[in-house]
Amino acid sequence: MANNTGNVLADAERFRKHTENLLAKNRASVDEAQERNKESLTKLNEKLKTFGMNIPELKLKMCDSNVTNCSIVCGGAGCGFCEGLSCDVGAVSKANQALDVAKQQSAKIKSHMDEAEQLLRNVIAKKIMHK
Repeated sequence: MANNTGNVLADAERFRKHTENLLAKNRASVDEAQERNKESLTKLNEKLKTFGMNIPELKLKMCDSNVTNCSIVCGGAGCGFCEGLSCDVGAVSKANQALDVAKQQSAKIKSHMDEAEQLLRNVIAKKIMHK
């Protein structure tokens, strides 16, 4: 039994040395990867700050108002929603108004086409009757 314990201890010592060697070999690549990650985070934070500085101008273009925060009154750029209670001249309102006008015009065009087709059928029917 003592012999088995000696084998287990020898195996454990070998595994420990092997693990230490692996850590030593990979330390440089792990350190490099961590440094690259830090640099990437720094760049992303700089971009985020730039976007944050551009939001007021974007809100002015979208909402026709220089709103400083998200609220039920506005919403808009940088918020999770747009088209608040006071947003009559914002981009979403104008897009919805344009869509409504397009749907109305489409219905009128269809109605006129139906009338024209009916007139054409009437003309053809009268021609056939007069032959």
